[in-house]
Amino acid sequence: MRSLWVLSAFVILAVANWGLPGGQAQAQVPIPPPEPCPDPCPPATRDPVKSACPDELEFYMRPPRCPWYVQGDALAIRRDDRGRFDAATVNTPTAVALSTADLDMDLRSGARILAGHTFGDCLQIEGLYFFVSEWDKGREIRNTAPNDQGGTGNLFSPFTNFGDPPLIGLDYNNFAAIRYASSLQNAELNIRRALPIRPGRLTGSILVGVRYMDLPEQFQYRTESSLPAPTGAINEVRIDTDNALLGPQIGAMLEFYAENRWWINFEIKGAVCNNRAGQATFYRYTEFPDEFTHEDSRKEDVTTFVGDLSLTFVYRWSPFFTTRLGYQAIWLDGLALAAENFNRDINILTQGPAQLQSEGRAVYHGPFAGIMLSW
Repeated sequence: MRSLWVLSAFVILAVANWGLPGGQAQAQVPIPPPEPCPDPCPPATRDPVKSACPDELEFYMRPPRCPWYVQGDALAIRRDDRGRFDAATVNTPTAVALSTADLDMDLRSGARILAGHTFGDCLQIEGLYFFVSEWDKGREIRNTAPNDQGGTGNLFSPFTNFGDPPLIGLDYNNFAAIRYASSLQNAELNIRRALPIRPGRLTGSILVGVRYMDLPEQFQYRTESSLPAPTGAINEVRIDTDNALLGPQIGAMLEFYAENRWWINFEIKGAVCNNRAGQATFYRYTEFPDEFTHEDSRKEDVTTFVGDLSLTFVYRWSPFFTTRLGYQAIWLDGLALAAENFNRDINILTQGPAQLQSEGRAVYHGPFAGIMLSW
C-alpha cells in the first residue's frame, strides 16, 4: 500500500511538470526581453544652445533666441526741443518775429545695428549702436521800415530785452538770422536675462548694461543794422555745445505672441548718466572799420536722465529671418543745448566769465524698420 502512494505521487508530479499530450514534452514559455532602444537612442539631455533655435513649426511660437543674431534697422527720427529762444521782435518788445520755434527739426535718417549672443536658454549679451544724421535748420527775416533814429529797420535784439530800452548798435536792425545744427550718436552694451514666466503667449526679459550718448550742437545768431551811421553794425554769436553721457542703465522687454509668426515687443530702458557738458561761445561786433571779438568756454559734470521706449511688430518668415517695424522715443533731461546757452547779458558776452546752462530737455522719436538674421 505504501508503494502505491509513492507511485501515485510520482505520476502527479510528472504530469504537472511535463503534461505531455500525445506523449511529447512541452517547454516553458520564456518571458520576452525588453524592447531595444531605437537607433540612435535619444540623448539624456539636449544641448541648451541648439535647443534654443529648433528647426520646427513650434519655433514660431517662441521668441527669437538663436545662439547668434544680428539686427539692422533704418531710422527716421525727429527732434523736439522743450525750450524756446526768441531772437528778434518787430516794432514792440512783445511782437516776436524770429524764434527757434520757427525751426522745424523734422525727420532725419539714421541707422542702427545690434549684435547678440545667447548663452543657454535665457541669458544674452548684446551690443548696440545707432546714429542720426545732422539736423541743420535756419531762418532769417528783414525789416526795412523807417525807424525813429533816422535809419531803417525795427527789429530788436534779446540783449536789450527787445528794446526795453533800445540801444543803437544792438537794436534797430533791418536783418536778423538764426541757424541751429544738432546730431546724435548712441552706443550700448547690455546683458539680458529671460524672466521665469510659464510658457504661453507672453514672455519677458530684463537687462542691465551701460550706455554712452554724444549730442553736439551749434547755434548761430546774426543781425545787421544801418545804425550807427554811416557804416552800420553787425552782431554775430556762435555757441557750440557738447554732451558726452556715460552711465548704467536697466530695462525690461515684454514679447507677446499675437498669431502665426507675428510678435509684438514692448521695451523700456532708463539710464542715469554723468554728462561731461560744455559750451564755447564766440562773439563778434563789427562797426566798420572797427571790429571786436571775444571767446569763452566752460565745462561741467552734470547728471542727465535718459528714458527709452520702443514698440516693435515682428514677423518671422523662417527660424533664421525676421522683419521688424516699430516706433521709438528717447527723452533726455539735463542737457546743455546750444540755443539755451545764448547769453542775453551783453556784458558777460563781451567780458565773461562764461556761463553754462545744463537744464535743457529734448525728445527724439520716430519710426524704424529692419531685419534680423539668426543662426
